[in-house]
Amino acid sequence: METEFIWVPRASNDPLSGKDRLERLDLFMADEPYQIYKHDKRSWIAEAIRKAYPDHFAWASVGDEYVIEKEGRVLADYETETSVATFILLNTHGSNGKVEDRFISDACYGWADYDDTGLTFVTDLSTVTETMLSTIQNFVFEAGLHFDISSVSSLHPSRTTRLRIWKD
Repeated sequence: METEFIWVPRASNDPLSGKDRLERLDLFMADEPYQIYKHDKRSWIAEAIRKAYPDHFAWASVGDEYVIEKEGRVLADYETETSVATFILLNTHGSNGKVEDRFISDACYGWADYDDTGLTFVTDLSTVTETMLSTIQNFVFEAGLHFDISSVSSLHPSRTTRLRIWKD
């Protein structure tokens, strides 16, 4: 987390001075989230998503091979539990999910490392509605996870809050 600052005009405490003063305010910015590799062994998300969505159709694709053509090269790979779990999470709670189930912002989501929670899933939200909060609470309860909402974010620090989800 880095600290920047801004100058904010404030009315003078002395009404006879006719001058406003500038106050320096620290602007805290969280680190930008990163994407986790599908072969990352630290990822607890597969276990948590399987617990929350044990019957999701996508679990059947774990181990499936596929071929990608990129820049004239053919790359073969396969689906891992982490890649399938990420697919389920994003397609259930991201922009492709039902409106009442969404709490992941497509503009800013990924992973961050924190001293207090370790590997943490994060997303920066411009608003948190009652429905979103209920959906978040239900998801973390079903998955055996924890969450908090912080005022320190990276997408638009003065306009967004950061949702952090982690496992003990």
